[in-house]
Amino acid sequence: MKRGLILLLIYFLFVSVAFAQTVKKWDRGANTDNWNDAANWNPDGVPGSNDEVVLDNTYVSGDYSVYLPGGNTTVQIRKLEISPASGRSIYLTLPHTNTANPGLMVGDNISGNYDIVLKDGAFLHNLSSASSGSGVALGVGDSLRIENGGVYAHQAIRDHESLVDALSRAPGTENGVFMFSIGGSGTYAVASSGKTYGYLYLSGLRTYTITGSSNLVVRGNFYIGSDATLSSDMTGDFVFRGSHWLNYGTFTTSTQKVKFQGTGVQQITGQTTFYKLEIDNQSGVTISAGIHVTDELIFTSGVIEPFMPFFGGVSLKVSGGISGAGAGKFVRYMPLIMPVSSTGSKKWDLGYGNDYLPLTINFTSLNGSGDVEVRVYDRTSFLGPQPGDAVGVGSNLVLNRWYYVYKSSGITNFTGNFTLSYTDADVSDQGISDENSLRVFMWDGTQWQELSVTSRNTVNNTITVSNVNVNTPYVHLVISGTGDTPLPVSLKSFVAKAVGNRVQLMIETETEDRGFSGFNVYRKQEGEEFRMVATYVNDVNLKAKGEEAFGARYKWEDNSVESGKRYYYKIGAVGLLGERLIDKVVEIVAGEVPSSFVLYQNYPNPFNPTTTIEFGIPVDCDVKFELFNLRGERVAELINKRLEAGYYSVEVDFSGMPSGIYFYRLRANNFVSVKKMVLMK
Repeated sequence: MKRGLILLLIYFLFVSVAFAQTVKKWDRGANTDNWNDAANWNPDGVPGSNDEVVLDNTYVSGDYSVYLPGGNTTVQIRKLEISPASGRSIYLTLPHTNTANPGLMVGDNISGNYDIVLKDGAFLHNLSSASSGSGVALGVGDSLRIENGGVYAHQAIRDHESLVDALSRAPGTENGVFMFSIGGSGTYAVASSGKTYGYLYLSGLRTYTITGSSNLVVRGNFYIGSDATLSSDMTGDFVFRGSHWLNYGTFTTSTQKVKFQGTGVQQITGQTTFYKLEIDNQSGVTISAGIHVTDELIFTSGVIEPFMPFFGGVSLKVSGGISGAGAGKFVRYMPLIMPVSSTGSKKWDLGYGNDYLPLTINFTSLNGSGDVEVRVYDRTSFLGPQPGDAVGVGSNLVLNRWYYVYKSSGITNFTGNFTLSYTDADVSDQGISDENSLRVFMWDGTQWQELSVTSRNTVNNTITVSNVNVNTPYVHLVISGTGDTPLPVSLKSFVAKAVGNRVQLMIETETEDRGFSGFNVYRKQEGEEFRMVATYVNDVNLKAKGEEAFGARYKWEDNSVESGKRYYYKIGAVGLLGERLIDKVVEIVAGEVPSSFVLYQNYPNPFNPTTTIEFGIPVDCDVKFELFNLRGERVAELINKRLEAGYYSVEVDFSGMPSGIYFYRLRANNFVSVKKMVLMK
């Protein structure tokens, strides 16, 4: 019995020695790069099937290379780890002279651990020229882990699918590189349907193909070299979760959706054409070159925007349609281009900052076909152009957000109904008191034109204008409204008179704010809408004179009127907060001169606090126009100068005066006339 136990112990000792698992490290004792030189290992001896191989810098301090044997030789080990010291590189190469299937076999057929581990600075090159197999292989259930900075380079026209399966079983390898760099030309099929890669790198003079109905997942970055082409016929999705999509070659697909599904900001570098593109990243996707989506752009979460706001040459073209856009899901800070070849409605899902500001154009007529580009700008930003001095248009105040619309040369002109968007915050910031006062103006590069508003939706913050004719290469569209921001000037008088076949406007201010820029002039005839006919931007007669404390006088003549027709005028004063239209409207009949001196009764009367007084003089003469209280004390002198023959209209503001009876007197040549008016507060 005792003898049997001794024999059993000897047997187990023999078995344990025979199957001992040893960690082998490279010390380059043979002073060569050959794997099969026994003296290169510590402990000495070429690694066997039960050994774990660690290539690191324990014994060799610098960078180094190790070459597996050529010929029909298979190297089999239990585990492989390449882990260089920080800043170092270690290369393990299966040479092209190796024809074995496989040339390197690693694994223990046990799931749940890592059998090949490539750490930062590690390079495993597979140049196998075997007629079949993968060159480098793992056992059933074994895994390949490529950590950040590690590289597996598949540089042979061999199968690699088992390696990708092994990589997919090693989560957390988002930034390890699985590189295809196949020499020669022709096509090479990348294991795709249902596969998961870390960093996927394609280079070489090859057309790589991906196929299948299941999703392909890339957990790290994706790279196409300048000499490579990726052609996709997948019906499954290409799910991209890395931070950088780098396309320096060619990416073509006619059926596949590429889905950006990251946790941090994802960036597309290089011009890329997608069939379907889905944005599913709350942190957003940035682009640094032109992107074309031939079918559909889908928003699930997050925005798509340029890498740098308003970066030149960056644009997004969508030839199909856009779905899923809304708050937090839109195109931002760059042009969105859509082709137009027929009438009907198209929507540009744009925004600025965190605000979703889509523009819809219902094309009612179209001459030609081509691209229509739309952008959203903010006039308070230093980025991007200003819309022909947008501060100076609108009813009183201009919203900060505005639209730029550009049509390609293939479209001669089009007419459409535009639905613009705005935000409550923008309306509030401008001091606009009534959303129903919002109006839309269009700048065509030469002049502003007020558009006809057909509907407003103050709940959804949209305003629609109809029959907009775009026959210039581009237009700017701004929204403005009435607010309670104070006027940038204190107005003393606003008078219109007929001088020959001209109308002359005379404006006098008592004080002007330091930020006052000048006046804009609006005109209409009976039954028309007011339209801007002059602006301080290009008429020096309307530009602010800088007399803040004492006010100034302005004279502007309208030479585009017809004698005998009645015209109505109003003016807008432009300051730092935008334009405020002055409520006063003056009317005049062009070319009309009274036959005698006349002073009309003020209207309204009684009044509170403003009223209008009109008079006429048949000849050029000195005119004095004064206001008196009931005690006969002069309270104001509105005119004391020589006037030309014509009709005049003067607005009187009694905001600071007490209620009561007042008198106004006109002296002109030998003509004197006094009339009574009543201020009733």
